[in-house]
Parts: sequence; structure tokens; C-alpha cells
Amino acid sequence: MSRIPLLITAAMAGELKQLKNKICGCQLLEKQLKYYIADQPNSRFIVYLLETGVGKINATLKTATAINEIRPKLILHIGCCGALNDNIKIGTIICPELIKEHDCKFITADNTYNVELQKPIRISNTEILTKYGLADIFNAGCAENCIQSGMLSGDSVLLNSGYRDFLYNIHQKIYQAVDMESFATAAAAEFYEIDFLVLKIVVDNCRLNNSIKSEEIELTKYYPLKKIAAEFYNKQFSSEQFDSLMAMLSEIIIKLTNLRV
Repeated sequence: MSRIPLLITAAMAGELKQLKNKICGCQLLEKQLKYYIADQPNSRFIVYLLETGVGKINATLKTATAINEIRPKLILHIGCCGALNDNIKIGTIICPELIKEHDCKFITADNTYNVELQKPIRISNTEILTKYGLADIFNAGCAENCIQSGMLSGDSVLLNSGYRDFLYNIHQKIYQAVDMESFATAAAAEFYEIDFLVLKIVVDNCRLNNSIKSEEIELTKYYPLKKIAAEFYNKQFSSEQFDSLMAMLSEIIIKLTNLRV
């Protein structure tokens, strides 16, 4: 049986680090993009790990380039996300069945309207997991701690509980989590007619903790995203906490792919 090229993407190196370090014999592969490849005969997949960079444009460009370079049959987008309500616990796995952009706006002199630029993308999780023989493994190792709902996605680092609740309520509570790259990655996969799944782990509830003084940020300035995100997230939780959550997610992916560690 021929083995299946699987592209695993994440926005940041830290979201791939635990997985890359755990997989036995993971090797650097340099083409137009840089991948880490795991080619183990015991797995039905040849796995390519790709860091896309943060945001929709990076995710779209890198995913599209990778599709043309390595011709994956399946794309799995992984990493961290925020929960849109306090009932979802840190460490919950989100495997969305619906992904929608949330950051497209129509701005007038006296109001701002949220608008739908692209239609939401629906993912047939059960069908895809079954197609690749992963349904039983997923149900045994992940389903109890997994929510298959909706995911909002956009170029915003969301740490405002008021706006979080607004998003949650205007979307009829269908969307349980938010990230930055899932919609863009899904759109590239859909355009090229490639099967696509998302596995994200909740690392925060989109609320600033009490140690962060957001009023110190000057709203008249533009800040490099990496700089401001690092400043805020370093205060939200420690690198050890983040690595621990990514390790949990990595264990699920290793079980799904049957890769040696």
C-alpha cells in the first residue's frame, strides 16, 4: 500500500517543537520552504512539518506553496487557540467542523459592522478520519477531551473578554474557539481540493489576566506582532505551561500517525 503524504502546519515554531522533538528520525528537508520530514515505514503517512508564520497571509502563502511542492493528500493544521467562553477548560482539544473569519469589518463615521467576506468552511471530520483509517484511534484517544464545534479565525490577538463575549453571542454560540490561521489554511486546502483537519488546544480563555496593564499600550502606534504577542503571552503563562499543552497535543498526533518516538 502506498504511503500518504501528510502536511502538518502550525503558525509558530513553538507549536511544532514538541512534536518535532518527539518523533524519531525527523530530518530537515529544504525546498522552496523548509520542512521537517518523518519518513517511517511503520506509519501509513510520510509526514511533513511546516511552520507557516503567524496570520492569514503567511498561512495562505505557505500552505499553497507546500501543496504545490509536496502534493499532500491530507493537511492537518495544529497549534493553540483561545476559548470563547469560560466553560471550556485549558487543555481542551478543538476539532472544528465549521471555520469562519471574524475580523472583516465595514466602518462608517458612526458605527462598525461585522461583515462576512468569505463563506464559512465546513469540515467533514468523521468522513475524513474514516477515509484515512483514523476514526477509531481518534475516538479512543481524543474524543472525551475534544469539542467538535465551530472556530472563528482572524488576524487579531483576542484577549478582551467583552469582545470575546460579543463574538460568542452574535454567532449564536456556534463557535466555541478562536485562532488566527485556521480559516486561511482551510481555504487553501479547499481551493486545491485537499482533505483538511484542524486540531487545536485551548491555552487561554481570551481574557487578560490581572498582571497585565493593557493601558500601557499606545494605541496610536503599530507594534510588530511577534513583539506584542510575546509580551502579553509571557505574562499570561510560562513557557513550561505552553510546552506542556503542546506536548499533550503532540501525543494525540503521534497516536494518529503511528510514528515512532
